[in-house]
Amino acid sequence: MAARGSTDGATTSPAVPSFVDAVPDDLQCSICLSAALVAHVTEECGHLYCRDCIMGALHNRKECPYCRAPLTTDGVRKSVRIQRKVQALTVCCDIANLGCTWTGEFGGLDKHLETCSYVQEACPLNVYGCNAAISRNALAEHMSACPIVRRLSEGDAALRRELHQYRSACSGQFDWVIENFERKDQSSHVFVARGLQWKLYVEGPKEKGACDLYLTDAVDHGKRPEFTLTLVNDDEEESVIVA
Repeated sequence: MAARGSTDGATTSPAVPSFVDAVPDDLQCSICLSAALVAHVTEECGHLYCRDCIMGALHNRKECPYCRAPLTTDGVRKSVRIQRKVQALTVCCDIANLGCTWTGEFGGLDKHLETCSYVQEACPLNVYGCNAAISRNALAEHMSACPIVRRLSEGDAALRRELHQYRSACSGQFDWVIENFERKDQSSHVFVARGLQWKLYVEGPKEKGACDLYLTDAVDHGKRPEFTLTLVNDDEEESVIVA
């Protein structure tokens, strides 16, 4: 993954970092007046801009925003020299407001954020209803008070079964327990098989209690299934159907 403000053309729109010192004039974008992130200069008049700033301006008017000279995207180029200087500027952590005291070169900010203990993340059990956002350094404390963990400790059988299904899906096996075929039109959770997302549907009951079971692609990928689907009846006297 390219760092923010790198010269890699595949970068996304960079977030504005918090620079420790004032950005030198010769490194400032002539539009936003901050550091020129993914620095670009005009060929003819030599004015400096952020890539996103100048491309957005040229979409509206084909002229240099600073001197009004005629300009198109063909007259703008990356400046590796200036970009290296911007990458060497000292910045604070993006989440210094949460307590992180790290400072370092702008070019190393993304690497720092990969391990910063103050970064907030969703609870690991968020798919089961915990909406908390927790700093990495407070995760252990949260898990001791997480409402989902509390429900598990109190013996919530339905939640335990759902967790089992989730873990099975992560390990390459998906179990869907249909407890009541009398209910009309049921659907499973999305599961992954052979790297693709799928979903099961039951329509019914129909005549003589029969139900139709459908396997569909969950995101319209249009691929054919290449895995085994096993249907098991809880009644041990009934045969197991493998399709």
